[in-house]
Amino acid sequence: MSLSIAVLIVGYTCLAHFQHKNNPADRTIPTWNQLWDGGVHLIQKSESHKSNEADLLAAAMEGMGIESEASSQTSEGFLQGRILWEASKATLSRLFAGLGVGMLGGIIVGVFMGCFLKLDASLSPVMYFFSRIIPTAAMPIFFKMAGIDFEMY
Repeated sequence: MSLSIAVLIVGYTCLAHFQHKNNPADRTIPTWNQLWDGGVHLIQKSESHKSNEADLLAAAMEGMGIESEASSQTSEGFLQGRILWEASKATLSRLFAGLGVGMLGGIIVGVFMGCFLKLDASLSPVMYFFSRIIPTAAMPIFFKMAGIDFEMY
């Protein structure tokens, strides 16, 4: 087991070294120093932070500091202003909001389909059709419909 982990570490180190030998500005295969600097950047507290998650994510991806106006909070907690925490908080809030809306809609439709046979008969083909669509294949459509501001979507 230890040998396989050592082989993976040595292989990654060699791959990163040869990639950076050809292109020193490459960020697709970071060296160990770049990985360490990126981790430190994500967990260190910036002097000012913005509540806009898109700017925090962009700053994390850029590897640069966050520029923002003064915060409206007078007392900041330990985790406030840390990119990793802010991005995780934004992601989890979106995840739980989406799960909540989906569960609530599913429960309401399910109860109505169970109570009213005509509704069940009319919605069953639609439910069967949508059950065959792979959720990850539908994600870009949902992102476009929701109007997410990230340019990568």
